[in-house]
Amino acid sequence: MQITHSAARPFSVVVDQREIRDIGTRFTVRKSNSDVSVAVMEGAVIIDGLRKQDTNTMSPLTLATNERVVFDRNGIVQETSQLIDSRRALLWTGGVLETRGELLPEVIAELNRYTIKPIKIDDRRLETSTVQVGGALHLTDIHSALLHLQKVAPIRVTETESAYILNYLSKGSSDTDRMVFAGEPIREIVMELNRAATKQILIDDPEQRFSNAQFGGTFDRQDVRGLLRGLELVFPVRVRETADAFILSYRPEPLPSDLRVPKAK
Repeated sequence: MQITHSAARPFSVVVDQREIRDIGTRFTVRKSNSDVSVAVMEGAVIIDGLRKQDTNTMSPLTLATNERVVFDRNGIVQETSQLIDSRRALLWTGGVLETRGELLPEVIAELNRYTIKPIKIDDRRLETSTVQVGGALHLTDIHSALLHLQKVAPIRVTETESAYILNYLSKGSSDTDRMVFAGEPIREIVMELNRAATKQILIDDPEQRFSNAQFGGTFDRQDVRGLLRGLELVFPVRVRETADAFILSYRPEPLPSDLRVPKAK
């Protein structure tokens, strides 16, 4: 929402009996089954009737530009105000869910908000999965979004007339053309790739800031660049390709979502 503030005609939104009042602002309000998230892109908003977890006193909360709060249906703040990525916070309004290392169950739960046909997890291992997901998912085409997840996470998607069914794809499901990783550390994945790679993959991570992070997905054995690009989307990793090797190093800042691994010159 982008609101022009008027003291004579104030604008407000009421969610779960909590009033969110604008002070000349641009903000989003998202309600799930258990909580409400409010993010401010410009200006400020006041949210009435909230309280912190360590107090019984209800009081208004003011959010300024680039701040966000999550509270439950009782008005108890679950996450304190945080700086947010304003551009990313608005992507869902255009039908895009951008993931940057969110856990697979969280991504599936978010996709379920945008589909009439439910997405059902048919394996407890997926419900507690620590596999992280990266990349942009189109919320207007849930079928394509799930096919993308099937490529980057250890899942198999089956569509029926009434639902999308997700099953866990174990490492034993690999064949001669595909590799399945189910939450192995990056260092172990690189070791596996190097067994058959024509170009060596090297890790330059002396402080171990990313090499022990867990990663999962299903990959074509011939598409090493695709796998490395997946690492860049999920983790703070920069991939540089030379004539002889791919070199993985720590990247302190996020890269654009349309990044491609540069080809050797």
